Amino acid sequence: MHTDNLPDYQTFELLIGAPAAAGYPVTVTQSPAGEATAHCRLDPTDGELGDALAAVRTQNTDFAFLSQVGAFLFDELFAGEIGSLYRTSLGIVRSQGQRLRIRLRIEPPELASLPWELLFDPQEEAALALAGETALVRHVPLRLPVRPTSVEPPLRILLVIAHPSDAPTLDVAKEQQLIVDALAEQTAQKRIVLQVLAEATVAAISQALRAFQPHVFHFIGHGYFHDEQAYALLEDEAGRGHLVDAAAFQALFADARATRLAILNACQTAATSDQRPLVGLAPSLLQRQLSAVVAMQQAITDEAAAVFARDFYRSLALGYPVDAAVAEARRAIYLEVGQDAPDWVAPVLFLRAQDGQLFQIEEAKTPPAAAVPPPAPTQPPPIDTFVGREAELAFYAGQIAQNGIAVIAGMAGVGKTSLAA
Repeated sequence: MHTDNLPDYQTFELLIGAPAAAGYPVTVTQSPAGEATAHCRLDPTDGELGDALAAVRTQNTDFAFLSQVGAFLFDELFAGEIGSLYRTSLGIVRSQGQRLRIRLRIEPPELASLPWELLFDPQEEAALALAGETALVRHVPLRLPVRPTSVEPPLRILLVIAHPSDAPTLDVAKEQQLIVDALAEQTAQKRIVLQVLAEATVAAISQALRAFQPHVFHFIGHGYFHDEQAYALLEDEAGRGHLVDAAAFQALFADARATRLAILNACQTAATSDQRPLVGLAPSLLQRQLSAVVAMQQAITDEAAAVFARDFYRSLALGYPVDAAVAEARRAIYLEVGQDAPDWVAPVLFLRAQDGQLFQIEEAKTPPAAAVPPPAPTQPPPIDTFVGREAELAFYAGQIAQNGIAVIAGMAGVGKTSLAA
């Protein structure tokens, strides 16, 4: 799962703190060009901003509108010295042939709930989530350590499909086939094993997580965020919808010790509370020591979901870091589904690890060949015509029988060779 010329990133980390009189303090804690501090004066309760974000959620947009909203968010976040440091950092990575990982650490929940994936740089005329030289992630530092990256092949992926009989239908067959096709080469080489679970009950998912111990958990279905609570729609034993809240969904992963990454390809699974931190389906999974969660912050079409899954796994199979794989999948949605629809904004990457390289596939070691034992000593053939020296023959035969070796020594011409034969 490794290849040459994989994207190499440096990190530009922004920490947004609790509001003060001057606004929200924004600190660059890590960048190629140093550190800086400024204030973001964004008002998340502003009515015009609320109307704009509502239009994004209902997909009543075009690319010009999305760019305007994204440019507004960019100007508010990259204010003063922050913007200057960003320009300098971008120039540094460009000169070194690298890329820039923009890592957002957002403490106030009212800001964390905003769609920062819209960020649009008006000077570069590019959305940060789409530009080839930047990747946008949300960093969620928690006290529990993340799981190690070392993985013995094959990489195990569990695909869970929830399509209750009483829920809106999804084109899950198409998405499943695109995932299978994207992983075909790796599965043929036995570097990846894909297990599909079409019975999305609590019991079936729990059993599959325990028995299969997947490295990647991929969920296709429906998600909801309502009254400050997140839900995943699973199935009951009769195949009807069964709502499971974030706490119960998180509990499914109690024994999934190998799982590093969860993909939640369901609407509103990335939505978070604007009143309480880390309330949402995706953030709750990070508390189970997963390294990363990719989820959707708003409704996404079947076509966009399928395109995302295809390009995400194609990139992951090539050894791309997870943030680069998400960026490639976003661009595929933008190019194939269309730039005017905000489907490319929907995927959100929540990352606990310090970088996006979640899997280091350890090549299987060939055991050393066993040493070949030496052949058994060959007994000398009987020689019937040999006469005399019976005492010597008996002595040396006894030495060979007891020790496997006999040494005959003496001056030249006394018949040592004949005696040995």
